[in-house]
Amino acid sequence: MNQNFTHEWTVLKVGGSILVPDGPDGEYCAQLRDLLLARVALGEKFLVVVGGGAVARSYQAALESAGIAGSEAQDYMGIHTITLNAQLLRLVFGHDAHPSVVYPQDELATT
Repeated sequence: MNQNFTHEWTVLKVGGSILVPDGPDGEYCAQLRDLLLARVALGEKFLVVVGGGAVARSYQAALESAGIAGSEAQDYMGIHTITLNAQLLRLVFGHDAHPSVVYPQDELATT
């Protein structure tokens, strides 16, 4: 069966607690890379979305315990934790990944 995935993307959500359960899990990242690249070789395309996980929640809790409660400060910590996790995965994929973490939705059209 010849499947043509040329114009379809699969969106994959990878939770931050999976990437960084008790610290960054390089073995898991490498296994995910190998699995996805095998599928890419068959013509599939992936958009990987990562989360902040327990690390983001711990930073948010630290802000709250320091008396800095509020959605803006907590959002800031969550976004930067997500960025760190996304950079980890992007670097593991090397030249097979987009050259930078993509933030705005309008940039997705060019990838």
